[in-house]
Amino acid sequence: MTEPGATSLSGVFAGGDVVTGPASVIEAVAAGRRAAVAIDRYLGGRTAVAGNDQAVESASLVTIRAEALAATPRVQMVGAPLSARDIETEDVSTLDLAAVEEEAHRCLNCACIAVNVSDLAPALIALDAKIRTTKRVIDAERFFAVGTASTTVLDSDELVTELEIPLPPEASIQRYRKFRIRRSIDFAIVSVASVLSLRDDKIWKAAVVLGAVAPIPLRAADVEHFLVGREPDTDTAEAAGVIAVRTACPVPKNAFKAQIVRAMLREAVLDLHCSGIHLIPPQCKRTRRRYERYQHATADRDAALAEALSAMARAATVTPLSKSPRDIRGMTQEGECRQKRYRTSTRANGWSGRRESNSRSQLGKLMFCR
Repeated sequence: MTEPGATSLSGVFAGGDVVTGPASVIEAVAAGRRAAVAIDRYLGGRTAVAGNDQAVESASLVTIRAEALAATPRVQMVGAPLSARDIETEDVSTLDLAAVEEEAHRCLNCACIAVNVSDLAPALIALDAKIRTTKRVIDAERFFAVGTASTTVLDSDELVTELEIPLPPEASIQRYRKFRIRRSIDFAIVSVASVLSLRDDKIWKAAVVLGAVAPIPLRAADVEHFLVGREPDTDTAEAAGVIAVRTACPVPKNAFKAQIVRAMLREAVLDLHCSGIHLIPPQCKRTRRRYERYQHATADRDAALAEALSAMARAATVTPLSKSPRDIRGMTQEGECRQKRYRTSTRANGWSGRRESNSRSQLGKLMFCR
């Protein structure tokens, strides 16, 4: 593919009015950016990317230089005295390399420090969702990233058609927490999407995504690795919050976000601790009582089902050796009657899906069908 801005001379690139003729300021800036990207690729030995430059940026974010946040004087441009100015020389001298580097260091970085406040994006990434388009299937984490020259990974002629969300792991708790000023519709100040799964009272799978803390939804991979294999207790919850913010680089007046992230992650882990899934801690008394009632109801239901099936089998059993043909015919008809009424009553009342009381009432209809 031909490099944008390349000329007939190797290593020489051009853009702007000299190539396209008179154009707007926006078009000139865009042409300059294309030429700069082409020069960077040329110097780095890379080739051009076809289409809408779909190379996705690395998951690692640009680190903000703390010293750049302080107020510093700008480099002063030195102008030539009036007596020394002429038509062949510049009125202002060019900065030397040291001055250029000093001025460049005053910048935070060359990227935007706005945050992604989407509610949907962190949840889809935590759920390992996939986005189907008219051309391909993209993982949610990659879909919500950015391209080197674009704020989307989609081509100009590509549309989203479906969202595919896989079934969650067994014994998992899904949560989305959003901290905001107003309880009505509002942008998130901090959000946390989590899918945590328990096995043998320990976390065996974890997905944690932070929202409104970076230009893209930020997957807390270090937190996920830390949680796997640990019990969801208070110590684990506190440590997960510390890990989540240890590489944070807050700008002035938003350092409070780190405390919110820690608090919300703590809630996510402790919510799993008191969820009632394979782990019923003593302090969660309400959950324990609810879980015990569920266990008793399930045991009674299973016992009623077994007894009902046994009674139905006995009603349909025929022993011809000890009965006359007439008696056998009567018993068979009675057994068919019982089975027919049992099937009718279960269809009418939904016996298999009702609770203990309905199970016993249906058992009564079965046992006393005459």
